[in-house]
Amino acid sequence: KTLINNKILPSDSQSIYTIIFSGKYNAQDIYLGGNWLTNWCSYHDSFIHPTTKDILKYIVVGDPSTSTSSDAANCKPIANRPTANKNMGADSVVAHYASSLTSTLTNPTQKGWQFIGEVEIGDVCLQEFLRTL
Repeated sequence: KTLINNKILPSDSQSIYTIIFSGKYNAQDIYLGGNWLTNWCSYHDSFIHPTTKDILKYIVVGDPSTSTSSDAANCKPIANRPTANKNMGADSVVAHYASSLTSTLTNPTQKGWQFIGEVEIGDVCLQEFLRTL
């Protein structure tokens, strides 16, 4: 938000801003609270630009394969199954990004479509990698 409000990044209501970070950083969700790996693996949200009043959407994703935390397993594929490309970091980031992107498109302001229990469409098959050919 600060980068956009200070005009370091352009304000574009048609874009989805994305932050992908290394697991060596301990990120915290300032808006919703909670820490990466213990409370969330990726998330999406939006905010209203103070000047233009545009709704700006964003996604935050971390790479659990680069984390030294014992909680990193919370954000890795289920049951230690092989990942789609046999690359734990890339496949975890892509899976969480795809989930958050789908949820951003169907529920950009957190007031849209959800299953019971606040499960969004992108969460349904998250990290269920199928057998590759």
